[in-house]
Amino acid sequence: MSVIDFDHINIRTTDVAAMTSFYTEVLGLEKAWRPDFSFPGSSLYLADRPLIHLRGVDITPGATEVCIEHGNFRTTGLNAFP
Repeated sequence: MSVIDFDHINIRTTDVAAMTSFYTEVLGLEKAWRPDFSFPGSSLYLADRPLIHLRGVDITPGATEVCIEHGNFRTTGLNAFP
């Protein structure tokens, strides 16, 4: 299997508004549509691609403010993966 691209990262945070402001105002990402999940959050895009998904939580396990929940990569060769 070979990684061909980075897709997005999901970050858990206790302050979605502050994190959204940072990524939009400082880094220039755009807030975009996100599904109507049962938890707060933001989808932040670079051009037309999702780059960062913020997930609002009351308490982030193992961290005081933010925690990376997962990151996604695009790959080829899945059939060859054992």
